[in-house]
Amino acid sequence: MDYRDDMIGEEAESMSPKERHEDALEVSRKVIGEHPGVFLKVYFKNIYENMTMQSTLVEIQLKQFRGTYDWWTSHLTWNGKQPLIFVLTIVGFAILLISGYYRESSFLVVLFLYFAVLSGVTFWQGSRVFHPALLSWSIALGAVVQLIWQKITDRGETAESD
Repeated sequence: MDYRDDMIGEEAESMSPKERHEDALEVSRKVIGEHPGVFLKVYFKNIYENMTMQSTLVEIQLKQFRGTYDWWTSHLTWNGKQPLIFVLTIVGFAILLISGYYRESSFLVVLFLYFAVLSGVTFWQGSRVFHPALLSWSIALGAVVQLIWQKITDRGETAESD
């Protein structure tokens, strides 16, 4: 029987918030204990989907950039996921680390992982839970763009000096 079915009606109304919380913990422990493999599979799938999912909050908040945003997302999205953005984010963290920004890189990675781990147990939330991690995402992607720009301009200066 579905847990939500158990909580509908008079029984749920008669329970205090503390009792409902304890009951929910008991059911969670039971499900994880009886089906750990299924739980881990769903947990990591949820993390992956939240990390690579197109952010609907960005689209809503930046309506004036919808045309540009739609162009970029249509080129970077496969089946509703943006794995390239995730890969570039990891590359950005590595660039920051290699460039000597140890504290900054560590902070951004921890921030990113915190929301990734949290998003694994928050089902049906979409990008709302992972949205704060986009701060580290944008900084890491900025590091990638800056490195690419540096390589392009360095190559141009080398060609001019020859």
